[in-house]
Amino acid sequence: SILLCVKQEYAALLMDVKIPAFRPQTDLYPVLAECISTICQILHAEKEANTGTFANQVKDYIDTHFTEESLCSTVLEEQFHCSFVKIRKQFSKEFGTSISAYIESKRLALANELLLKGKHSVTEIYQKCGYSNYNTFLKAYRRIYGSTPSSARKE
Repeated sequence: SILLCVKQEYAALLMDVKIPAFRPQTDLYPVLAECISTICQILHAEKEANTGTFANQVKDYIDTHFTEESLCSTVLEEQFHCSFVKIRKQFSKEFGTSISAYIESKRLALANELLLKGKHSVTEIYQKCGYSNYNTFLKAYRRIYGSTPSSARKE
């Protein structure tokens, strides 16, 4: 029966689901409805659990690679073998922010830390933080911190 096929496909998840023996004198609708409902609840719970896990995997990858200029949607698609739309939706659902905003906040926090230490030039800093050019870095820094990187260093 179809229920046995589903149970075989998801054996580990559905090991506690009891599939009743077929009895011709019994109305099968309530029995099937209960089995299908139980299966759907288990599969939904598993999907919800995997959503958090997947989003955390994406976050961990970004946390490790945010300083790489090449980090982009294509890289994430290749890394996680799925569309960027799925990655973006799962990430924003789990963390309440977009991937680009998260990457930018990580890059700018590191840039600000390096600026305040004063050991590197502004050029070295924006390159170390994953920005491809100064203008992009400058606009992002001004938007978040309200000043230029050079003036932040002087304060």
